[in-house]
Amino acid sequence: MRKLYYLIFILFSTAEIYSQDGWFWQNPLPCGNTLNDVCFIDANTGIAVGDAGTIIHTINGGKDWTIQPSGTGLPLKSVCFTDADNGWAVGGCEYWEYEGNNSWEVDSSVILHTTNSGLTWKRQISETNYRLESVCFITQGEINIGTAVGYNGTILRTTDGGNNWVKQLCSTTECLYDVCFTDTDTGVIVGTGGTMLRTTNGGENWIQLSEVGGPLFDVCFANKNIGIAVGCKWNDDGGSTESLILRTTDSGVNWVNQTKGNFIGELHGVCFTDTNNGTAIGYDSWSSERVILRTTDGGTNWVKYPIGPSTYPYLSNQIQYLYGVCFTNETTGTAVGSVGTILRTTDGGNNWFNQSKGTIKAFTDISFVDANTGWVIGENAILKSNDGGKSWNRQSTDSTIYLYDVCVTDANTVTVVGYDWNTNIGLILRTTDGGNKWVNQNNNIIGYLKGVCFTDVNTGTIVGGDWSNDSGIILRTTNGGSDWVKQPVDSIQGFQGLNAVYFTDENNGTVIGGRFNGITQNYESIILTTTDAGKKWDIHSAETTSILNDIHFTDSNNGTIVGGGICAGQGIILRTTDGGKSWFTQYLFTPYDGGLSGVYFTDANNGTAVGTGKNGEGLIFRTIDGGSNWVSQTIGTNNWLQGVCFTDVLTGWAVGMNGTILHTTNGGVTFVEETQTDINEVPKDFLLYQNYPNPFNPSTSIQYAVSSRQFVVLRVFDVLGNEIATLVNEEKPVGNYEVTWDAENLASGIYFYQLKAGNNVETKKMILLK
Repeated sequence: MRKLYYLIFILFSTAEIYSQDGWFWQNPLPCGNTLNDVCFIDANTGIAVGDAGTIIHTINGGKDWTIQPSGTGLPLKSVCFTDADNGWAVGGCEYWEYEGNNSWEVDSSVILHTTNSGLTWKRQISETNYRLESVCFITQGEINIGTAVGYNGTILRTTDGGNNWVKQLCSTTECLYDVCFTDTDTGVIVGTGGTMLRTTNGGENWIQLSEVGGPLFDVCFANKNIGIAVGCKWNDDGGSTESLILRTTDSGVNWVNQTKGNFIGELHGVCFTDTNNGTAIGYDSWSSERVILRTTDGGTNWVKYPIGPSTYPYLSNQIQYLYGVCFTNETTGTAVGSVGTILRTTDGGNNWFNQSKGTIKAFTDISFVDANTGWVIGENAILKSNDGGKSWNRQSTDSTIYLYDVCVTDANTVTVVGYDWNTNIGLILRTTDGGNKWVNQNNNIIGYLKGVCFTDVNTGTIVGGDWSNDSGIILRTTNGGSDWVKQPVDSIQGFQGLNAVYFTDENNGTVIGGRFNGITQNYESIILTTTDAGKKWDIHSAETTSILNDIHFTDSNNGTIVGGGICAGQGIILRTTDGGKSWFTQYLFTPYDGGLSGVYFTDANNGTAVGTGKNGEGLIFRTIDGGSNWVSQTIGTNNWLQGVCFTDVLTGWAVGMNGTILHTTNGGVTFVEETQTDINEVPKDFLLYQNYPNPFNPSTSIQYAVSSRQFVVLRVFDVLGNEIATLVNEEKPVGNYEVTWDAENLASGIYFYQLKAGNNVETKKMILLK
């Protein structure tokens, strides 16, 4: 079994980082990640932050947004700017680690700082591992004084713009959600359990005010005396949740409930533009409604405002939660939330319009016939693109269908399979005119259909499962789907989960799937092969107990299977070189680490697999050596990915939950360029920089620095540890150096370069991609 290399090209370091994302969003736009907070520097310039290290930027008051590189994949929860250039973003997460039957929670935190309006971000040392939920800065002359709060009662304080953060004593271990200072000394913190803390001496002491019973998510002051805190109050009957709005007129000493059960829903954000005009936002998970409340009398009375029609066509049933809000004046404001939601008002909140574009349906598969023409399918819909994914047009939709697999035979002939959950009938939809008209070819087949493969316009196979008799389904057509014949296979009894099928020609095919065995309480896999067009199917051992999800062959011999995941067992990659007669494991995930849902190879060497990690985050792995080694790619989203396709080695798409469509034009690799010190500046430390470009073909530049005269050796190794080249082998005086390595005569693959100088040793990875 070979290794899978997790190469994170966006470095968690204190260097400023410029990155060129290998994968970028095509739907929804500007992104499909949850946005947690928004801050406007002036009427035109704003920043919003969110999950997966998302930072988006507007320069026209929120009409349009572009993504800025953050240098982190951790969720960002809060953002604060003191002027047009200087800003801070904080976040972090908890995730689960597993070993055997044991599991434990691990926390992480991040503080980012920018001095150029978000063009680049530098990571600051946070002095805590607990995730941070909020940050607030107050400027005193030339000094930026800030406070960050978060999980487990964490309070951090800086008086030098974040160069140094110091923990402050806190009497609670509750999660602290927000902090607001009215001057350098006076501040209020709110959190879970109705926590309210107040300081009048810059945080040297925090005093617990009376608890209000429910969580408080945000606090805002209109001036030094008038403030509003928002949250919710749980009902004992487990039903709807009451909104909670507290108001103070004495700088936070006393708070009065302004709602008293008048509104339903959790309130997560609040913003005041003056002492009278304020907005609170959130959501009601009970009714699936977004909530926006508005006051014009300083918070004494609140009115619920409607939200205008969404620009998301054919929305899924997922609630669009609202988490952050910011107004630049009395009339113009922006609210952000889940799945990339961006709402904007220009009339004081009377009307709100969605600035995000696209759909948030769950997508399961995607296929392109060429660089421009492709189809994506999933929840309730079939979408087609004629411009490489820049725009998508709906071709078919039904509120009760779910589609799993698409097979594109040519630019006109496409077959899609799934099922109708209202009738429990399998679906076979086919077009012969590029999707203008879709015909249902199903003959009332009970169950769901998961995989489809055509070797020409007439010959195809479909697989799925029938819950009614606990058996798999294999269907075959030789006349383009006019007739589908069920193929009897004894070995699939009890395997109601046949998930994918692939034929390399009209006779030779492979079917995969699996089930959960209720008796043994284990997952079980199944691999079937045929050499006679399905008249006979042979069962093969997979040496795995994971459910197998997808399969792809590049020729009659070489194929790859991926499997595992949430409710599907251990993640796994299997490989065959003999047409499916035997399979060996290329990579096996650590238990509970997630699994893979889709795989695609453009040739015998270059392939990509997608799926989900142990905490539900999206994964993309890539190989350039036939699967001997797999590289984890930076994708910029936590959304679970389910399908993938490529039209050549560099051009591809990945799709998944919340309408996610990602596109790459360079094979999915994120290039990183760190800003370097002046080459003439005397280095203070031993440094080895990431090579650039990376990946490269055929040459790359490697920079390093030595802080004293030393004997320096710079070598290149392959993945087996064999020395490939010695680039430097001599004594060097103090200074910065750059050397170019030419790999013209070497094969594509992963290489390592190692710098030794005195007692210092550092090694980095690079990729040669031809």
